Amino acid sequence: NYAAFLPWWDLYKYDAVFLCLGVFPLNYELDEEEGAKLAEYLNEGGNLYMEGGATWFLNEQTEVHPMFNIDASTISRPYGATLLDGQEGTITEGMTFEYDGDNTRLDHLAPVEPAISLFVDRDTEHSFVVLNEALGYKTIGSSVEFGGFMDSISPGTKGELMQEYLKFFDLNTKTLAANFIADKLAVNKGETVTFQSISTSDASEWSWEFNGGFPETSSEQNPQVLYEEEGIFDVTLT
Repeated sequence: NYAAFLPWWDLYKYDAVFLCLGVFPLNYELDEEEGAKLAEYLNEGGNLYMEGGATWFLNEQTEVHPMFNIDASTISRPYGATLLDGQEGTITEGMTFEYDGDNTRLDHLAPVEPAISLFVDRDTEHSFVVLNEALGYKTIGSSVEFGGFMDSISPGTKGELMQEYLKFFDLNTKTLAANFIADKLAVNKGETVTFQSISTSDASEWSWEFNGGFPETSSEQNPQVLYEEEGIFDVTLT
């Protein structure tokens, strides 16, 4: 479910909550009641991803903030992230993303043990995303926007990153579900697109349909498709 507000009275229904608070000066600030409800949700076994450029340092801290094991008291950056590297030995190892999200003022998030950093800016070595696995709940705290990560070649795509977040939260790790990515979404006439299956679980057969493409169908795991006409075309993977 998606909502443009925090339905704190219904949080118990969800195995995981992804909360996006925005970046200064257009950020949303949690109040004490909302922070308390989120803390209660975690204490009852929930999983919480929370991103916000100012929530960790500039805004008032609520009951839920310490549960992320993040120390943002040392630096609140006057400038933004540029190139974010996944950290060795973590779920983001091997991933690198250019960052193109809101960048006005992003807090530096130092992990407090047992929490660990997931993404560090290559130029400044400042941490921006922190993973924390506590007794009974799991959290991911971020000062950068997930939507600001720029897709590149595998494994540097938002789809693959979200899969790792869901696996960490023990979601969708055993269910067979079709999913895929493409190396580009807008092409000129006569260009080829490479599609890559990122289906969950152990898929063994793939059935592709390419409206307006050549070939029109494929059973390959990662097919290449030529588009010779202008238009907007659907792709289906079963």
